[in-house]
Amino acid sequence: MDLQEERIGGTALLVPKGRVDSGTAPALGDRLATMLGDPIDALVLDLSGLEYISSAGFRALLIANRTAQSRSVAL
Repeated sequence: MDLQEERIGGTALLVPKGRVDSGTAPALGDRLATMLGDPIDALVLDLSGLEYISSAGFRALLIANRTAQSRSVAL
């Protein structure tokens, strides 16, 4: 999995590419948590470059969603 990141004002963009499985999901989760810890208004995820996402990857996204909601960050 490759992660590309961009910031535009108060919005952060994260573009994972490749496969998100049990081996790469922790890296995705860590990156999402770090980004949501920064002062941002919104986090945009572009998942169009994913070839595959496992339940572990979906779990990382669900945790990120809960974190975003608790910090009033649009996801």
